Amino acid sequence: MNKKILALILVLCLVTIPLIRTDAANEPVTISTASATSGSATVSGTTEALAVMVRLTDADGNILAMQSFAVSDSGSFSASIGDLTLDFGTYTISVADYEGGSWASATAAITPSPSPSPTATVTPTPSPSPSPSPSPDPADAGDLDTDVDVSDDAPEVETVISLEQVLELLTEEEREAYENGADVLIYLSVDTLEAAEVPEEDKEKLDEYLGETGETGAIFLDLSLWKKVGGNAESKLSETGSELEITLEVPEELQNVPTGFTRTYRVLRVHNGVVEVVGESTEPVITVLSDKFSTYMLVYSDTKDPVVPQTSDNPFVRTLPWILAAVLLLAVLTPASLKAKKPQDLSKE
Repeated sequence: MNKKILALILVLCLVTIPLIRTDAANEPVTISTASATSGSATVSGTTEALAVMVRLTDADGNILAMQSFAVSDSGSFSASIGDLTLDFGTYTISVADYEGGSWASATAAITPSPSPSPTATVTPTPSPSPSPSPSPDPADAGDLDTDVDVSDDAPEVETVISLEQVLELLTEEEREAYENGADVLIYLSVDTLEAAEVPEEDKEKLDEYLGETGETGAIFLDLSLWKKVGGNAESKLSETGSELEITLEVPEELQNVPTGFTRTYRVLRVHNGVVEVVGESTEPVITVLSDKFSTYMLVYSDTKDPVVPQTSDNPFVRTLPWILAAVLLLAVLTPASLKAKKPQDLSKE
């Protein structure tokens, strides 16, 4: 009888062991910031967990994306889910301990830019049409050139500046000079900066931002746009009328990602005391769109890749624990059954 009980206990252990979790946790999560754009959702906060799971849902509760992220040693996290296609509306970003626990949630709204208020239409008093001035002969115009000047220790950078964007950067006097033969050069200079070379106010804003997101600051960059028209001295431009597309290549020494992690690179810009993300990528090439030129910073964060349980479609593999349990049960019970049966002595009849 004892062997039967022992066999049943062993069978129950074999069946229930795969269902037992020894690493369950329920660390609370606090969300500091949450935002969303048409292409990404970002959330940051603090927790004592080793990793967090981030979930994005729409207004109807449908799950649009879910991804795990590592938590820094200081207990902070900054998570960004990219490659999304989101419409205008309100979305919920929820975060929980990766090992299990309750969800902390925050909402993020994507709204269209407000339309300008209509203005009254005023019909002017007709006046005699002026005589059209002759258009400048294109043959008389100067050359329009664009360039990128990258210092030896700076990341490789390329930019695309259209003819329309170049002309937008010229004053009326400069455009007239160009039309009369003056050459125009617009170029982007890229230099790395030591921490001591960064304006103190900009450095404080960036340090404060990284303290909230938990990202690692890698390189300070000075991206400056310059203009030179004819024989005039070159002048520095702090803003442009439209965004320029800039491609930045991440240095090789920042591409060594620990096994089991995904690295996200971001480019931060601090302009007039405001820190903004102007480029983001998990690849070592980042596309930046910017119309302001001042202090930039390349940062990164590593997130732990989610662990996918190993499963098999082979029915034999799925039923193997039950087969082993049955074999063990027979091995224990069969000797006891044979021993219990005694042969009959026919000679006594």
